Amino acid sequence: MATINLGRVKPVFRGAYAGGTAYVVDDIVTSGNETFICIQASTGNATSNASYWTKLAAKGTDGTDGTDVGTTITTQGDLLYRDGSGLQRLAKGTASQELRMNSGATAPEWHTPAVATSDYVKVATSTLGSDANTITIDYCFTSTYNTYDLVISKYHTDQTGTNSQMRMYLRDGASGSGSDASLSYSSVYDYAYGNFDTGSQTRGGSKVYTTAGFYPLNTWDAPNGAFSYVNMRILHNTGQPFIMGGLSGGKQASSSGGTHYAQYNNYISTGTITKNSTMTGLKIASVGGNIKAGCTMTIYGIK
Repeated sequence: MATINLGRVKPVFRGAYAGGTAYVVDDIVTSGNETFICIQASTGNATSNASYWTKLAAKGTDGTDGTDVGTTITTQGDLLYRDGSGLQRLAKGTASQELRMNSGATAPEWHTPAVATSDYVKVATSTLGSDANTITIDYCFTSTYNTYDLVISKYHTDQTGTNSQMRMYLRDGASGSGSDASLSYSSVYDYAYGNFDTGSQTRGGSKVYTTAGFYPLNTWDAPNGAFSYVNMRILHNTGQPFIMGGLSGGKQASSSGGTHYAQYNNYISTGTITKNSTMTGLKIASVGGNIKAGCTMTIYGIK
């Protein structure tokens, strides 16, 4: 039976070109990062000789800084972008920076956002963990603000069958080392209450106190769980007297056993600083008995 020689039925990869190797048609080699196929058997003819080799795959342009990713970005966190001339590197930013477009809208850039601010800021707060006669916050009045809001919530004392006044005292000194300031105080208040059992109502006249401390609230035999609240606006320019004004109120028990809600209205208190220093803290105290645990005093600064 006759035999037919079909020759190569598929190309054969021979690896990197070597000048001393004999190559035949359809051998494939690599040289200079490119690929060639033999079109005529020979030995010693380089792949650059088009009579013996045809290029199968050509390499791209050698990368340089600005055109090659591997040489453009070099550090973990780098970002790659293109400008008018080619690839560019944007080095990684720092913690909390944000990526944004530059002012010319031509390239990205890192931006450090401004620290969030507010015109109404909680400066300090204190909550009693156990019964105590006083609650104190030192170093809450600073030159940052001239106006403050004071909120006292869940105020309740352990006194029964008697009058229990709340007093406020200004303090000086830094946080943790403050002390009661030696000052003169005056307080003026107007109050009204209605007895829910009898339907009666009473309004008290204004009173002036020149004893120690501001006088924002009075409670009488407050039943267990009945809290009083205070909301005061404090005006203070460094070296000037404090001016306080606001509202306070809470449920109380009358001497006859009924109940009424006492609301002190149009409360104004002015303190006169008797020595040349800046007041930095505030204390509230119960005149008679202790303030029950859970009472909270919070101070907000207003710009």
